[in-house]
Amino acid sequence: MFAISVFPNKRLTAWLAAGAWTAVIFVSIPLARLIQAHVTAWCGRQAFSVIVVLALAAVIVCALRRLRVLAKHERSAAFIWLVLIAAAYLGWIALLRANPEESLHFIEYGVLAVLVFRALSIDIHDPLALASTLLVTSIVGTVDEIIQWLTPNRFFDYRDIILNSGSALLMVLAIAKAWRPAFLAQSPTSRSLEFFSSAAAVQVLLLALCLSNTPQVTARASTLIPPLGYLLAKNDPMTEYGLRHHDDEAGVFFSRFSKTELAQNDLLRSDEAPAIFARYKNRPYNEFLAAYTPYTDPFLHEMRVRIFRRDAHWRKALAQHGAPASMRPHCTIAFYENLILEKYFGQSLRKSMHVLPAKKAAVLESCAVRPTHYKSPVSANLIVHFNPFLVWITAVVLLALFAYLRKSVLRHLAERDG
Repeated sequence: MFAISVFPNKRLTAWLAAGAWTAVIFVSIPLARLIQAHVTAWCGRQAFSVIVVLALAAVIVCALRRLRVLAKHERSAAFIWLVLIAAAYLGWIALLRANPEESLHFIEYGVLAVLVFRALSIDIHDPLALASTLLVTSIVGTVDEIIQWLTPNRFFDYRDIILNSGSALLMVLAIAKAWRPAFLAQSPTSRSLEFFSSAAAVQVLLLALCLSNTPQVTARASTLIPPLGYLLAKNDPMTEYGLRHHDDEAGVFFSRFSKTELAQNDLLRSDEAPAIFARYKNRPYNEFLAAYTPYTDPFLHEMRVRIFRRDAHWRKALAQHGAPASMRPHCTIAFYENLILEKYFGQSLRKSMHVLPAKKAAVLESCAVRPTHYKSPVSANLIVHFNPFLVWITAVVLLALFAYLRKSVLRHLAERDG
């Protein structure tokens, strides 16, 4: 943390600093996996969490020094907020302990939030500087994910957008509640309102476009722009919509198809699918996924992922042979995944090399916990509660609301200043 007040003649420098840090974030995208591998090999994955905690400690020390210059009546409240924000950071870092490298988002977007606020505060001297900082940083975080989607071996993830925006939100709270710049007490102006509403509109449109970028849209785009064809080999589309199915026997599962469509595909593909599976019998699983992606063949992709999950847990169950308590969870997963396969991919499965032999099926049935409220994670990334039409209806309503509020508030400000 550093002094946030700047002079107007430093506007260019402030924005260049924010732009340079943004460039660092973007340039690191294709290098991230390489850096992660080297750091992990050198000192272990938890080093990422340690780095972030040390950075957080440095920010806290700077903030504590700032508290000494605050008025006495502000100091206690600022200290409480600082403790709460630090606890939120530490709690979030703990939640990410399974993927500690993700916690680097706190450094990337925490620093970016400070730099953006520093630049905005040159011209915006009211609370909208904070809201605009959050929006600008969120826009950068969304563009970050779009670039990752365009980068081979990197993927788009809405959870990372939330993580990027959450990192910025915590830093904005730290600025507002612990740092407490005096100028934030001023009333909003037409200039600050216009910037805020424009940034809000950009973020709404950006998210709406992302939520509309389904495999079908990407496939059409690749035909119009052939260089984008490499995107069809990626196993994680930007956005996929699907259905959440409940089966009284098999539990809950997700699919890109309705139950009727699954039955139709199973019937139509029952001769073709086994032949395709046979061609990949002695080839790596990832080769199949690269050839039959959610873009190119969602039915076979979905079926093969379920087969992989079933077989992986069957092997884990066998590895625990002689320890029924340890076998049971894996048997349960394998049993229910096989049940979903038999009920909804049955004709293709029975003709294929992946059909489960009767002896194995009997072992699974005897070992599995039944009944259970099984929920398959296969295709659980599908969005099931809304669709692109609702996305754009919501976007249009929000944009109209922004325009109305902007017009109303600008009129009020003009009357106030007049």
